[in-house]
Amino acid sequence: MIRLKKILAATDFSPRAGIAIERAARIARDWSAELSLLHVMGRLPLEAIRRILIEHPLAVEQRLVDAARNDLERLAAGIHARHGISAAFHVGIGATPDEVAAYAQSTECDLVVIGAHGENFVQELLLGTTAQKIVREGRGPFLIVKREPLGDYSRILVPVDFSPTSQHALETALRFFPAAEIRLLHVYEVPFESKMRYSGVSEDAFLHYQDLARREAEAGMADFLRNLPETSRALSGSVRHGYAPAVILQCAQDFDVDLIAMGGQGRSELSYMLLGSVAMHVIYEFGGDVLVVKATAGH
Repeated sequence: MIRLKKILAATDFSPRAGIAIERAARIARDWSAELSLLHVMGRLPLEAIRRILIEHPLAVEQRLVDAARNDLERLAAGIHARHGISAAFHVGIGATPDEVAAYAQSTECDLVVIGAHGENFVQELLLGTTAQKIVREGRGPFLIVKREPLGDYSRILVPVDFSPTSQHALETALRFFPAAEIRLLHVYEVPFESKMRYSGVSEDAFLHYQDLARREAEAGMADFLRNLPETSRALSGSVRHGYAPAVILQCAQDFDVDLIAMGGQGRSELSYMLLGSVAMHVIYEFGGDVLVVKATAGH
């Protein structure tokens, strides 16, 4: 098995970011992985502070950087006390998405952990603020943490569209969380379903088309499972009919999962699963953590 060697956790020192730090520390401990903490100071706030202070701008900036570094050092000390592992830390200056992406790439991180920043984090994520940009501009994978970690992930739901990227998301979940039970889900719709209902198609004909769509989905799931690389893990897959975001959320509740792992790019070159309506609804509504795995050159 390919090891999870390096983890990066970004923090703004908020309580929700602290939850993400704790999750990252637990994963690093379990994998004996290197853990790095990153805090990014934006240039605009620094420039605003410089304008209202009499001190030399560089002196002000250095004091702020030193204060942030001290905060990171305290976080690292707490991690060591709780988990017995060391954490490196770094303060960046610039645009947070750029700094996180650059640091993750330069240190060859295998996982980037992001906290839910503030009460409206998920809404902000969907509207294109910092966290979304981090996910969009970086390579990932990205773990978006919303729940306080009380233990390891035990049940994971992986929605799949049978694309190579959804396979990559599944393989990543298998690799990162080897003890978790993983369930696959494919949500299908009847082609032109709404138009058929409004065009006078008989109920018998509609049910016939629905049955064909179900059989195609079941065959697709069987092929998907059959073509996966060999694993000792028992994987179960189900197909459901309906509106994908609602079905995914309902299945997450029915299966009592604590993590949803999703591909960051499915069949669409526009990264539909990451920025499109399915993931937007799932991330907004799901109360647990979400792992976003983007397409790679091999997928």
